[in-house]
Amino acid sequence: MPTKPRILANAVKRIGGEVKSGPGGHRIAVYNGRKSHIPFHGQGYEISDRLVNKILSDLGLTRKDVGLE
Repeated sequence: MPTKPRILANAVKRIGGEVKSGPGGHRIAVYNGRKSHIPFHGQGYEISDRLVNKILSDLGLTRKDVGLE
């Protein structure tokens, strides 16, 4: 199920991660020293499951860890 970028960013923040401004309308999520870009491309934009899993993997997390099951 595609996920809105805002929901993913809030999920990372909720578990103690940090989300900062990044280049080109993206945000940079940081968790335990690991980083990944979260694309924010407009109000109706949703991130595919594959990309959500890649972002979480970059951060060393799973969907279960952040409550996106």
